[in-house]
Amino acid sequence: INELIGLEALKDADLLVIYMRFRTFNEDQCALIQKYLDSGRPVAGFRTSTHSFNYAKDDPLAHWNAFGAEVLGAPWETHYGHESSTDVYTPAEAANDPILNGVAREFHVRSWLYKTRPKYPPADSKPLLMGKSVNPNKEAIESPVAWTRQHKGGGRVFTTTLGHPEDFSQEPVKKLVVNGLKWAVG
Repeated sequence: INELIGLEALKDADLLVIYMRFRTFNEDQCALIQKYLDSGRPVAGFRTSTHSFNYAKDDPLAHWNAFGAEVLGAPWETHYGHESSTDVYTPAEAANDPILNGVAREFHVRSWLYKTRPKYPPADSKPLLMGKSVNPNKEAIESPVAWTRQHKGGGRVFTTTLGHPEDFSQEPVKKLVVNGLKWAVG
């Protein structure tokens, strides 16, 4: 399905929560998203949203393929295998961030780690949580699994590459999501 019914709700929305993968919305729907972004309102992106769009290179909407990098702060590059999982920890520089209030400093999730380092998230981002791949299928580097930033339209962005269905049964992930969404809307 490459059409999202009800996207007109963005006209009055307080927060765009995005959790999708490889979509090709039509020009009108992309215009609604762009208008939302241009308004300076916040965005929260989860897991596969780093690769939300997948237009052909010659498509006039192909620039939307960069949504993960430009808005959320990281594109999808690779992961370390569907059989792997991730150990998550709080880096010292994020220890006092209010988004992490009530979030365990170390925990394990089913999500396989997405590679974001060394290029992403960009320097204007604040990494909140780091991940180490457990049983990777290739050499893995630690990468951020949650961060904040501001998108070009001026709105706050909360992004996490966590989001395997099993992750949401864990208290640290639930608390991270609630805190991140509250932070995004101020």
